[in-house]
Amino acid sequence: MRIKGNPKILLVSGDSYTREISFEGIEIELIEGVYFSSEKLSICKKLEFDDDNNVYVLHLAPNETENFAVGTTTFDLTIRFINGYIKTIQYEAIITILEKSNKVVCYGW
Repeated sequence: MRIKGNPKILLVSGDSYTREISFEGIEIELIEGVYFSSEKLSICKKLEFDDDNNVYVLHLAPNETENFAVGTTTFDLTIRFINGYIKTIQYEAIITILEKSNKVVCYGW
């Protein structure tokens, strides 16, 4: 079992973030859900499944990321299978939250 792609996340506080996650060596039908969690960021979120592309999608909205502490910490991706088996597929991967330093005023926000 492994995840395709780079495990690191880099985002700006207050911005949206989306990543598609696919797996090698796992039958999708056996998965109940995939979860993104970070205790230091106070988040545990179930990923959405995109039937058309056969991938899980991690989407973080601006109202979620604006509450993240600026800096570098870790996150896990955990799979829960339909039989109750749980497997942390990505353990203590790096997530870096950058401070938004240039305010967007040209759109009237």
